[in-house]
Amino acid sequence: MARVVTQADLFAHLHEQCIEGVEDPFERIRSCMDGVREDLASAADDVGAYRSRTAASDVEDAAMLMGEAIGFALGYKIPAGEGHHWKAIRLLVLYLQSSVPALANKASQLELLRTYRHRVKYDGADASMAQTSTYYNVVKGAYDTIKDEPLRLLSERQKGSG
Repeated sequence: MARVVTQADLFAHLHEQCIEGVEDPFERIRSCMDGVREDLASAADDVGAYRSRTAASDVEDAAMLMGEAIGFALGYKIPAGEGHHWKAIRLLVLYLQSSVPALANKASQLELLRTYRHRVKYDGADASMAQTSTYYNVVKGAYDTIKDEPLRLLSERQKGSG
């Protein structure tokens, strides 16, 4: 049986991998979610034109930006530098697994996306259109489900501290 991920796991990741305190979180969240929409639109075009490598990169960027937006909403930012994409995607995975039951099972595919995109980009591996399309559908489904969550979380956090 798979281990159940909890909010405690999510906050442990935030405390270990992120920096507490975000200036202008509303604007940062809005910018991230705009980027997610743009990356998903670009990925859809790439998938439609059978440009799997480019689509894989766009899809991974969209997942990373969703993770960043969740972090900003919870009051944390992911430090720039090595591991940034992994930390952001891991944050998204933990959020989905602990807070969005409908996506908990699909969330682990997002970590596989990171590995897939890395192999395609840096190791020259083939980018299967079927695999890229699967990852696109997972990320698009996550976006469609949680697109309003970062601002909702920020609002709740601000009400709780005000």
